[in-house]
Amino acid sequence: MMSRKEINLMVLENVPLKKGRRYGIGRTSQDMVRMKMEFDEEQRKHQEMMTELDQDPTIRQAS
Repeated sequence: MMSRKEINLMVLENVPLKKGRRYGIGRTSQDMVRMKMEFDEEQRKHQEMMTELDQDPTIRQAS
């Protein structure tokens, strides 16, 4: 008998991705980790941009 982990691995290896999702499964925890990392990176970039704007007020005046 196969363990739950073995079954899950077999499914993930054999069910094709379609539009970033696996048909009948939806998003996996791996997808959520990737999305969280992307969100954190965007948040970091936004914070850097806001810090730059605060340090150089001439940037705001140009627009």
